Amino acid sequence: DSIGTVSSDGIVVSFIPSSGNLTFVEAGYATVTPRRVFHLMLPDQASTEVLDMGIVTSKYKYPGYDEIGTTIITQDRNSGMVKVDFYRLNQTSLAWTKAASHDGTPELPWNFTSSVLSRQGESVVLVYSTGSSLMYRPLRLFRTSEQTSWVESDPIVNAVSITDSQAIRVDIADIGEQLVDGFTREVKLFELGSSKCRENEVTVRLAIHANDVPEEISWELVQFGLYRESFVSVQKSVASCSRGCYEGVYFVGSAIAEDICVARSQIPCIGVWMISDFARELNGFVAYIIDSAKAPNDAVSILATASGASISGDRIYRLQDQQSSSSSSAICPTKVEFQCSNLTQTSSQEPLVVAYELAPDATLDIRVNDTASNNTEDDVLVSANGIGVENIACIPITTHCFQMQLTPTVQATTTTTTTIVVNGSIVNIETLLPRSDKRGQYSVFIGEQELSRGEVLESREGQARFLDVGNCTR
Repeated sequence: DSIGTVSSDGIVVSFIPSSGNLTFVEAGYATVTPRRVFHLMLPDQASTEVLDMGIVTSKYKYPGYDEIGTTIITQDRNSGMVKVDFYRLNQTSLAWTKAASHDGTPELPWNFTSSVLSRQGESVVLVYSTGSSLMYRPLRLFRTSEQTSWVESDPIVNAVSITDSQAIRVDIADIGEQLVDGFTREVKLFELGSSKCRENEVTVRLAIHANDVPEEISWELVQFGLYRESFVSVQKSVASCSRGCYEGVYFVGSAIAEDICVARSQIPCIGVWMISDFARELNGFVAYIIDSAKAPNDAVSILATASGASISGDRIYRLQDQQSSSSSSAICPTKVEFQCSNLTQTSSQEPLVVAYELAPDATLDIRVNDTASNNTEDDVLVSANGIGVENIACIPITTHCFQMQLTPTVQATTTTTTTIVVNGSIVNIETLLPRSDKRGQYSVFIGEQELSRGEVLESREGQARFLDVGNCTR
């Protein structure tokens, strides 16, 4: 007999022949990275039964992983001892080291029944029974640069009436955060242990309901500041997943979950950016805030949510958008300001600022020129992409006249091609992608004054808009 498994990203596979020799095959990425094969020999092969195993990897980065490890659950055939071991691979020497071990041998009157391992290999639930009760003992792999260990949470006891012929209907969520107990007629969901976040942090759980092209999903959790109370200026990236992060049939139509630790004080300044090919309202995302410091009934709230074709990548979803979070505590306190130095005592400069929210396929080209100058080399040229706020130039508006030229560019794919086989022949079908004509919006400010607002429309691609700024009499 053998046990096989595959990593959560589908690149590292492994299997265990009956000899007890674990063989790992790194399949590589497409044809770029060559395959590597490395082995791990288990001790006491004759008396040790491998119950389950899983691959633990960091995110794949060309040309390889930051870390490769494996979780192995075994039971001694003679003594009944249950062990949960984590081995880490040294990618230079290709030698394995046991980095963490946990003794899961039960005490009377409990009998070990089975084990459940999360798909990412970092969470384990050991199942025990007495005939009238089930007990679940959750373990979480804790890893830092200084320490690697298995951390056990409080056991979960569920009173049931079981017989030997009945299977234990229990499973663990892929990310290892919840235990699903379907033994009784009522399916129960248990949170496993405490949050991985520190005391001053909360968990932002991004739950995505994917469609049939999950590889098109990109998202980023960002920390931002506000310009003029409503326009978002991205300060830094907190976590992200770029196009191709969820590639493979495993993610098609699946529920994807990502947990990110964020400082509690920063939550009003945290937002979610996403782009996808979602067409139906069934597909979308919800970002939850899970605060373990609060009472259970108040511990979970919604940070942001959106679904369907409205997810076009031209905005950042934030706590302030939620109707239930209209209080001042939901507004980001970080403000973005721009200042210009004075030229002379009689001529002051004011910041010319453009705030923009553009879809990934849209660009806003901005040209600013002094109408009194015939030298185009003095013109200010800026190409705005994505979402942000930019100080285009500092201009003396009381003594000079400037002209702004704003030109939208949209490089859009309006159709997608699906290949099918009909009566043995290959047929390509082009489908029109659902999309809005509006590909973004922008606002122009001079000093404290909002000068103008505009929209980036695909139907007006390449058509320039002109604005006069400053002391203009024409």
